[in-house]
Amino acid sequence: MTDVIDTIPSSAGDNQINYLQTFYHDLVEAAGNVFFVTDDNGYFVYVNSAVEPVLGFEPAQIIGTHFTTMVDAAWREQVVAFYVAQFKNFVPETTMEFEVVSANGEARWVEQIVRLMIVDGEVMGCNGLLHDISRRKFAETARQDIEKSYLFASENAGSIVFLVAQGGTFTYVNPAMEEAIGYSRGELIGTSVYRLIHPDHHNQIRHAIQLYHEGRLSAPRSELQFIRKDGSICWLDVVATWGDIDGRTTMIGSALNISERKRIEQELKDSQFFVEKINTTIPDAIYVFDIEDWNVIYSNRPFAALLGYTSDEALAMGKNALLEMLHPSEHERYYQRMKLLKVLKAGELQEATYQMQHKDGSIRWLHLRNTAFEHDSDGNVKRILGLTRDVTEQVEAQDAIHRSEEQLRKSLQYQRALNEINFELGDIESFEGMCKRAIELGQSKLEFDRIALLLFDHKTETIMGTYGVDAQGEIRDERQTRHALSSEFQLISKSVRGKQRVRVREDVDLYDNWQVVSRGWNAMALMWKDGHVIGWLAADNLIHHQPVQEYQLEVLGMLAISLEHFYVQKEAEAKLLESNRRYDQLVANMPGMVYRIRRNGNNAAYYEYLSPRCKDVTGLDSEVVMADANVLLDQIEPEDRVKYDAMVRTNLEEPQVFRWEGAVIVNGEQRWRRVESRPYHLPDGSIVWDGVMSDVTESRRADEALRQSEERYRTMVEEHSELITRYTPDGTFTFVNESLCRYFSQTRDYFIGRSILDDTPKEYHAAILQRIDQSRVTGRPFQYEHPVRMANGSVRWFEWTDTPIFDASGEVVKFQSVGRDIDVRKRTESDRNDYINRLEIIRRVDMELTESLNFDHVLQIALDAALHISQASAGAIHVLEDDKLRVVHVVGNFPSSMVGTTVSLKQGIVGRVAKRGIPELITDVNLDKDYMPNVVETRAQMTLPLMSQDRLIGVINVQTAEAGIFTRPMFDFLKVLTVRIASALDNARLHLMTERHLSEITDLYQQVSELEQLKTQMIRIAAHDLRNPLGVISGYVQILSDALGEQLSETNWEQITTIKDSINRIDKITRDILTLERISAGHDMATDRVDLKQMICTAFTQIKVQAALKHQTYELTTPDTPLYVKADRFLLPETVVNLMTNAVKYTPEGGTIRVELAQKGHRAVFTVQDNGYGIPADQQENLFQAFFRVKTRETRGISGTGLGLHLVKSIIERHKGEMHFKSEYQKGSTFGFELPLEEVHPPRGKRKASTGK
Repeated sequence: MTDVIDTIPSSAGDNQINYLQTFYHDLVEAAGNVFFVTDDNGYFVYVNSAVEPVLGFEPAQIIGTHFTTMVDAAWREQVVAFYVAQFKNFVPETTMEFEVVSANGEARWVEQIVRLMIVDGEVMGCNGLLHDISRRKFAETARQDIEKSYLFASENAGSIVFLVAQGGTFTYVNPAMEEAIGYSRGELIGTSVYRLIHPDHHNQIRHAIQLYHEGRLSAPRSELQFIRKDGSICWLDVVATWGDIDGRTTMIGSALNISERKRIEQELKDSQFFVEKINTTIPDAIYVFDIEDWNVIYSNRPFAALLGYTSDEALAMGKNALLEMLHPSEHERYYQRMKLLKVLKAGELQEATYQMQHKDGSIRWLHLRNTAFEHDSDGNVKRILGLTRDVTEQVEAQDAIHRSEEQLRKSLQYQRALNEINFELGDIESFEGMCKRAIELGQSKLEFDRIALLLFDHKTETIMGTYGVDAQGEIRDERQTRHALSSEFQLISKSVRGKQRVRVREDVDLYDNWQVVSRGWNAMALMWKDGHVIGWLAADNLIHHQPVQEYQLEVLGMLAISLEHFYVQKEAEAKLLESNRRYDQLVANMPGMVYRIRRNGNNAAYYEYLSPRCKDVTGLDSEVVMADANVLLDQIEPEDRVKYDAMVRTNLEEPQVFRWEGAVIVNGEQRWRRVESRPYHLPDGSIVWDGVMSDVTESRRADEALRQSEERYRTMVEEHSELITRYTPDGTFTFVNESLCRYFSQTRDYFIGRSILDDTPKEYHAAILQRIDQSRVTGRPFQYEHPVRMANGSVRWFEWTDTPIFDASGEVVKFQSVGRDIDVRKRTESDRNDYINRLEIIRRVDMELTESLNFDHVLQIALDAALHISQASAGAIHVLEDDKLRVVHVVGNFPSSMVGTTVSLKQGIVGRVAKRGIPELITDVNLDKDYMPNVVETRAQMTLPLMSQDRLIGVINVQTAEAGIFTRPMFDFLKVLTVRIASALDNARLHLMTERHLSEITDLYQQVSELEQLKTQMIRIAAHDLRNPLGVISGYVQILSDALGEQLSETNWEQITTIKDSINRIDKITRDILTLERISAGHDMATDRVDLKQMICTAFTQIKVQAALKHQTYELTTPDTPLYVKADRFLLPETVVNLMTNAVKYTPEGGTIRVELAQKGHRAVFTVQDNGYGIPADQQENLFQAFFRVKTRETRGISGTGLGLHLVKSIIERHKGEMHFKSEYQKGSTFGFELPLEEVHPPRGKRKASTGK
């Protein structure tokens, strides 16, 4: 309205008001508002008639007066200032509320809208609209009074009252709210309600607010936890609704403090929980049994469960279930005890233990404890409270104790018998006699069925018999028995090689004369000597077939130990006799003379024994020497006699080993003699010297020749660059060349007299000595390698080739060794082996890591491998989550409490490594400022990032308390390993996420399936329910058209035709939907024998009329003979009609449509070809989807549902057929299908059935 006023030209002059009156009079009068126009000084130039009902003035009374005439005096100054500012500042439009005075002096509230009239940049006046708002103002005043009253009531109320703005902040709380949650009003006003409500309830609040705004919840009510100022929890029962306060949407709420009620409820839940936990945790069955109804009315667990039965199995047994499970031997005692139950007194207990039959056939023992729970009016027990406990283990344990005590008694009895046997066997001199008596006493006193003693030669693995008991219990001589320990005696072989003292086997073959005669138990008790089996005692139960007892095995073992002792003793005695015999023979054949010499009371020496070689060595008969010992002293050369006498005197003063070698004169010839003797202290306190006197003349001559040869050899090897040494068979250096001294930075004196093993690590000593011993036997050179400590403390590897040196008799007297430094080669081999070992470790770790995608399994394998390789004492894996590192697995000394803790990327060495992505080896953590102590006495640390595809997934950290454990090669190897660990962890985590996503997708698929099923059902119901009203509508339309036919105009007939077409279209849609529902539901279809040719001809005739209306060429080609298929005679025609109808619909007038039925092998092929609009390629993939319609400019006006082709495809596929089509936009389409024939009739030709134009 005001826009039109602004467009009035300035030339209008006095006609302005008339123009306005003419243009707006009717509109303004109808509105009931006062419309006015003033000049630029504020005087009314026009007022409509609405001023009279509003203010009581007639328009004539107002026109010409100033607009302030009606303004209440209290508002006048404010109103004038307001409009002066509008005129002055050229404000186009303003709105103001103020009070005016009506004609009767009554004050009224008005709202005035004023718009300036500006012409050529000057204010010509204004027009305005004024309407009465007194009623609204009175209502607002009344509402404010009510709010004040409500506020007063809430301030003094005992319940909580609060207001919350739409943004969720408190705008008002009463004192009860302050008291409930501990905050002052000033702290609460402006605070978000979500800050005070426990986070567990945030979603609940948001959901309730959403339901309220959707109109599905009138007044949300909830029991919520509020967080008090002191951090404690306060429960409030809150009721809230939304209202409008001062034009703002506000939640108005009240609440009751229910914290005490919640506390009591929680205590009740806890009490119920503990009772239930006790009932379900204790293994006993607690029950209340009604004697009258013979029924269990309460039980914490089924009684039958103790015996392996399910509740259903126990129920099927009926009221006699307990008797069914009770062992038959217990029935009579059970009946007697049940009679006593009815007369139990209060507080009296009845206890009994019964033998029960478990479901698996085993025997179980149950202990029943019953007491009176409820009595009837006559004082008889009505109900009993019972407790049943499985005491099978206690009963079996008691039985085991009894058996153990009996076995102990038997064991003591047989041990006494065994002591008697030992005394008797100790008095028998011959070993054979002892063996026979041991078997006799073992049978008679130890009560073995059968017992035998067999000896064993471990070198030849031959079993030798002694004495045993035959199958009739008679002692048998088995000394002629010999058997090899072959695979035929697997049990014996296993026992011998296992070296188990006593071994028993149940249910095995039992032998007699090494032939299997029965089955039973067989026991063996082995006898040892020097770590080798020397025989065994064998026992079995062939005669009385009694089960084996533990004490029998103990006694058998102790008897074997006794026989082992006697065997060793007898063998030692036999060996001593043989040793004496061989000693005499050896002495007789020795090259030297063996003697024994002692001193008489005058301290004069005399020979007590001389061997037969006396004359060969001394040239004197033994009788001469024994008569006068000095004759041998007289043979010593004078220059050597002085030394000899001095050595004798020293030896007499301090007896010790005596060695002398010197020149003697025998039969006028100078020879060399060697004397060696050793003193022995006899029990009577005297001393004798046993010794050997040898003629070493030839040896001395050979030594001299050898010395000269060595001198020549030494001159040669001194100048040799190889490391050359000589040593005696005991390993003592006798020579080293100058090259060796220079190489080892030592003097020759340092080596001579020392052992070749002194600078060699101990672990190589045994192998070196073994090779020396072997070479002394074989006489062949040998080669070996070992490390040697150098003078500077370092260790180097050397290879030695040692060659034995023989004396004239062929004995090895020395070894010559040639060495070379192979340290470089060995270290290269070591590095190569370390590398191979590390590759093998990585391969094994890879295999273990890829065995499972379980995240926890991968964590454990990874950390175990890292600890094993690094020899660390503690390890942990941190996984990156939300820019923090969370500990997911620890091993070793790390406390388990670390699992679950998080570390910032700015904390510690772990955070530093994660942030930089660079592995770190810290050899001394105390020097690292970022080290965070977590294991006491940690010295070194290796921390490595776990990177997968250039992405940090975590950190692995290992620590040790030992210095020097972590090396750089180890660190480099661990870096390689962490690449595989990171990949495995990433795969495991992705697998875990995939499983979770798969679970979510499965749940989502289930929901979609349910929604799809619901949608299908709704469509089916809707389609089904539409058919009845459609029938009614169709009927009434037909009745109306028949009854009013002559009265209807041409337009009416067109409308009725439109209605009928719509009814038919809806009916077609519902039929299609019901057909689709039937197919998708999997309902069985009829399988009639249908002539496909006849069916197509019928459909062609029906559709031909539609084609004729569009002047289309419509052709059909079929075979001469019928084509029969198995089909539903009601569904299949729909496919043919649908395809033909589509061809007519989507082919323009004058187009061509060709329908053809043909036989192709064992299948019928039907096609409909047209030259119509065709289908764009980008729309063809969705062609057979339900409700899809092709959208082109040609098909825009063609009606349809989009169900036809989807229905056709569904029907054909249900008939085990196959759809096919091809189409080109603006050129035409071909649709069809193939169906399997019931009978194959080869076509004899084709004919044109019909042609329409």
